[in-house]
Formats: sequence, structure tokens, C-alpha cells
Amino acid sequence: MMYEFRGDTLLLYDIYHGLPDTDYGEMLVGGTAGNLYGTWTYTGCEYDKEEDETECYEKNLQYFLRTITFSKGKAEINYKVYFDRYVEDHSDFMNSYFMSQLFNTLGGNYPEIYLDEIWYMEASSVQATAQKIGAVFTSKTKSNATFELGGKTYTVNVKHMDMSLNREGYFIASENKEIQVEVSDGITTCTGEYISHYMNADYCKAEYKDNLRMDEWEDSNLGTFIAAERYRSNNEDDFEQCITGIAYKKYDPLDGYTYAKAAKTLAKKGYNASDRESRRERSLRKWAKYAR
Repeated sequence: MMYEFRGDTLLLYDIYHGLPDTDYGEMLVGGTAGNLYGTWTYTGCEYDKEEDETECYEKNLQYFLRTITFSKGKAEINYKVYFDRYVEDHSDFMNSYFMSQLFNTLGGNYPEIYLDEIWYMEASSVQATAQKIGAVFTSKTKSNATFELGGKTYTVNVKHMDMSLNREGYFIASENKEIQVEVSDGITTCTGEYISHYMNADYCKAEYKDNLRMDEWEDSNLGTFIAAERYRSNNEDDFEQCITGIAYKKYDPLDGYTYAKAAKTLAKKGYNASDRESRRERSLRKWAKYAR
């Protein structure tokens, strides 16, 4: 890595193929300006050196605290994770972005449902989307709901959820996730299942190879190797097709709401379905080589 100081702030840039990634510098404070040695605390902010811009994600600090203590020939990283608080804040499933996607699909918009979006809370989006398509909740808890839409009655029920803290390997302090959710129109029941676990010895077997997330890594000598980062399994395609089948209004690509239009609208809002996960993984990968 490359480091530099801006006032009393320590900036850490990862190095790719021998060059520092200066558009992504983590900002740490608490040590002595101009002296790397000491204990530094991650602020939740990133500095883009090329654009001279700072972007902060203070919300993440509600759930974890990361400190790094540098001494001669050694960097010690400590994580404190407030996991109970994290799980509680990410368990109001009926107010998640998954519900917005479900409403859009049932309402005849472009079918696009990602089961892992059930952990991202978007209460305002759910309310706005429900109002837009005319869905009315008749009952609602954190894990199930009943609503009326287009003369039909739908139920959503989270049958199984598990979120656990990964405590070993490269991706320590990240979360393993499992979800099973059922959506029914009273006649047909669609069941969605999603599992995402970071690698451990149990998954390091040939029988799981088709569900391993592979990526290219770079070692300290600038050599590259392919490694499995996590096990992931889902039935999103079948689930999405089933939801489309029970939608009160079928998607018509000729009605003007094409995928390109939807993508353009989301892009204008600065939304990318993989942004959150990509940013999280990038941060994890950055420290993976130090967390053995």
C-alpha cells in the first residue's frame, strides 16, 4: 500500500499492478501527523486524490469500528463489530428494496428481483412504489405482509432468515446470509432462496465448484492467482419467472418501460444494484492480505 498525510489525516491507497489507486484512499485519524507509527481509526470516509473530493459513509460506523496499529515491520488490525445492532437494523424485510422490486414486477414493470436486496432497508421507496402501482397493505410486520393489488390479494412471508458473522479467513467481520421467502396470490406460491457464505473448509470441495465466486488476486510480488471468495446459491431466475406469472399486470416491452429506460432512470439517480456489494467487497479485499 501507499500512504500519505493530509494534515492530521492518514490516507491509505491500495496498489494494483505496481500503481497506487489514488481515487480510493481510506481516511484514518487518531495518530500523530507525519508519523505512520501509532494507532489509527478508520473514519468511514474515502478521499479521491485525482478529483480532490471526500466522500463519507458514517452510517457504516454504527456497526463496526476498525483500528490499525502500525509499528516497525508490523500492522495490527482490530475490528469491533456491533452485530446485534446490524441484524436488527437490517431485518425489517417488508420495508426493503426487495419489496419495491416485487411491487414493480407485480405491477407490470420490467421484471427484476434480487433476493439479496431484502437486507437493504428502503421504507420510502416501498411506500412510493406501492402508491404508484396502487398496492394497499392490509397487514404488515417485519417478516410478512398481505396487500391488495389489482383486485388480487398477495401475501409475502419470510420463512427462514439467518445472518451470521464470519469469524475466520480472509473475510473476517463480514456477514454470511441465508433467506427463504414465499410470495403467493392465493393460488400459486413462489419460493425464493438465497445463500451467500464466505469461504471456509466446508465449501472447499469439488461438489460446490459451480457455486463458488471466483476472483483474481494479486500477491506481494505482483503475481496473480485465482481464488474462491465465497459460496453463493440462489434460484432468482425461477423465482422471478414465477412472480411474473402471478402478476396482476403483465410486463409489455412495448409500453415504453423498457429495460434501457429503467436503467437510464436508475443511473440518473446514481443507483447501481451492485454498488453496495462492490464497495463492501472492495474494502474487504483491501485488508484481506493483512487479516490472516
